[in-house]
Amino acid sequence: MAISDLIAPSSGFRALIRHRTRRADRFSGTASRRNGHADRGMLSSDVRHHGSAPGTDFDRRRKAMSSSHSALAASAGRGSDGVPTSLGHTQTKVAAQDARPSTTQKTSILESEIRLEERTRERARIVHELHDTLLQGFVGASMLLHQAVEQTPADSPSKPALSRVLHLMYRAIDEGRAAMRGLRTASAAPSSLEQAFANLLSEITTERGPRLRIFIHGKPQTLSPAIQEQFFLIGREAVMNALRHSEATEIEVEVQYLDDLLRVVVRDNGCGFNSESVQKKSDSHWGLRGMRDRAENIGARFEIRSRSAAGTEVEIVVPINVAQLIAVFEK
Repeated sequence: MAISDLIAPSSGFRALIRHRTRRADRFSGTASRRNGHADRGMLSSDVRHHGSAPGTDFDRRRKAMSSSHSALAASAGRGSDGVPTSLGHTQTKVAAQDARPSTTQKTSILESEIRLEERTRERARIVHELHDTLLQGFVGASMLLHQAVEQTPADSPSKPALSRVLHLMYRAIDEGRAAMRGLRTASAAPSSLEQAFANLLSEITTERGPRLRIFIHGKPQTLSPAIQEQFFLIGREAVMNALRHSEATEIEVEVQYLDDLLRVVVRDNGCGFNSESVQKKSDSHWGLRGMRDRAENIGARFEIRSRSAAGTEVEIVVPINVAQLIAVFEK
């Protein structure tokens, strides 16, 4: 057989293969085109060796490959249950379902709103009660005290003390009103913690009372107004408790600016107390618990050390870097 006889049928068959290959490429992409080139090479080899039209083995391979591509294309457009679906539509539907709050979430949100409303109403009730009882009592007492001061002769030795008490009462009324409104006091805050304690001691010092002193150790640091206020309120409560209950002759306030800590200590040389018995008394329960709560709110450590006939020491400690960081963020 001549070589020209082999070439002629091979050219026609190659055209047919190229047509089928283009159809298969629609499903298989680049991989199918590469397989087509390889198969055409195999076909040329078969033709050259057998010198006949396409063999049945090759047709079966081509049909099997086309069938597999068709099956893959069909499965890509169906869901797991065989129903045609769109991948984008399914993802959008799932995302929409996830965005909708569940019944549990709705219930949790509703409960939070109810609790918030209850706290708001309870706070309003307490504010009204304080205004109608404690605050009004202070206002009435201040009016009577004002009349007493006005009627006291200028040269009376008791007039300065009465005037100072009246001033403290006015300030207490202003602080109470500001607290009920949830606002800070209108008066200017002391420039430092030690200055706040110095002002307090000067206001409560009397000729016949205990000796009050303040000590400062280390270099004073700029504190967060919130930290400074809470430290002062805790220290003031400790000082006032010592004045009322300790029968002490000396009360000291010590402010320590250490390398890594801010430490405030209020100590007295009074009668001391049994902490367990004091906790059971209603008149002292709120003062001690209030100091502990204030310390916890600012992340400070709070301790009370006392023994009968050995005096009392109240200590508040907080990391100095925490107070400084808060002060930076509040500026």
